[in-house]
Amino acid sequence: MGRESRSSDRRSGVGRILDDAANAKLLQRLRSFLLGILLLGTLALISELALVEHWGDQVQRVPLALLGLIAVTTLAVGFRPVPPVLAVFRLVMISAVLAGCAGALFHFRSNAIVERGLDSTLMGPALVESALSGAIPVLAPWALIQLGLLGIAAVYRHPGP
Repeated sequence: MGRESRSSDRRSGVGRILDDAANAKLLQRLRSFLLGILLLGTLALISELALVEHWGDQVQRVPLALLGLIAVTTLAVGFRPVPPVLAVFRLVMISAVLAGCAGALFHFRSNAIVERGLDSTLMGPALVESALSGAIPVLAPWALIQLGLLGIAAVYRHPGP
């Protein structure tokens, strides 16, 4: 009975290796799928910002430049996922998250300034509500946050080539 037990342990070990290989292949496909979604989302957002002419001043050009970096580094990770490329990609994704947060604050602040200019009595919750529903879309920069988080998820524990 001892031999049968050891033999089945060996098979389960081989089975585990095969499972690990299948899991690695599945994980690689999932990473590729996420990178594809990231690239499509990036190109869509570049198109959206171009359509609304989001380049009026230097601050408005930041998301366009960042989206260009996201596109380039996403392609780089897709074709050559070596540690230096992965490190730069992660930094770009973290930058996207931070830029999205800053963009939401800029949009909110701009709306609040306009709303206070229209009605100087607005304060507290009424001002917040007016700023959130103002002409400049406060939640639009969250698209950058989503792209950044998607990119981080795509390379989570990525071992490289």
